[in-house]
Amino acid sequence: MKNLLFALPLIAVVLGCGSISKEANSTGPAETPLPVVENAGPLTEDEKKYLGSVGGYLKSSIEANTELAQTMNRQAPLPQIKRAVERARRIENAAFAGDYLKNKPTDSYGRFDKDIREIHRSYNAAYDDYLRYFSTDELQYIETGSDKFKDAVNRSKSTLEAVNKALGEIKTEKEKTTRKRK
Repeated sequence: MKNLLFALPLIAVVLGCGSISKEANSTGPAETPLPVVENAGPLTEDEKKYLGSVGGYLKSSIEANTELAQTMNRQAPLPQIKRAVERARRIENAAFAGDYLKNKPTDSYGRFDKDIREIHRSYNAAYDDYLRYFSTDELQYIETGSDKFKDAVNRSKSTLEAVNKALGEIKTEKEKTTRKRK
């Protein structure tokens, strides 16, 4: 288990010290805003619900995983790190089932479904590897878990950016339509 103590600072550096979003700070989880779907533009109710579920899932997931990365970064005792991994997993799975799966992907925004499912799968694969380390003491699981975690973080960031871009385009289109009417 001592090997993990040497690996944790490296993991934190690879993960960017837990800064998953620009709004993340060193004192707590990221404050990633939900996409604003209420006033985004000409969206159907199903589109609003789906995009809201994407945003809700990403917000919960990013916050939980930022907290996990920060726990690792401060070189917490191993039992605390294990609890942090288990907690992040619970939150991730609850957000996926509770926020995301409640609403069916729409035809116009269903392109995010594959990304969300892959993010969820990647985080869970990372948790599996991290927890496997605690039962085997094999450092390779920290390394493979970190690679999977980093992949999930990058996918989360790019998906959130794509969702925000899509909403920005809708809002811009709504503003153009409003100006033409005046």
